Amino acid sequence: MLENAELDLKETWNALGFSVEEQAERTVRLYDALGSHLQEIVNGERSLKRKYSKKIAENIKKFYELNAELKAGLPDLDDSLGLIQLDWSLKNSLKILYEEVKQKRKAE
Repeated sequence: MLENAELDLKETWNALGFSVEEQAERTVRLYDALGSHLQEIVNGERSLKRKYSKKIAENIKKFYELNAELKAGLPDLDDSLGLIQLDWSLKNSLKILYEEVKQKRKAE
């Protein structure tokens, strides 16, 4: 895709009459802009990863505390899952544990 875009730009620049030097300057500016944009995307994705990691760490602590308190016998979390899947699995497990805590407290 990038190769096609670069070829298209070179054809356009040739049609406009830009010299080889001008095209080279424009190409450098283009790659600088693309590099900056890609770095912004990478930074955003890393931030998302940190956000998931932090939330998961908090919820894992709650999960094991509740599981130990209730002796619920739920299996350990699958640490081979990606962060998004682990977050989803953990939230579902916590819902179950919180419901059991609620039931246990009603019974006491």
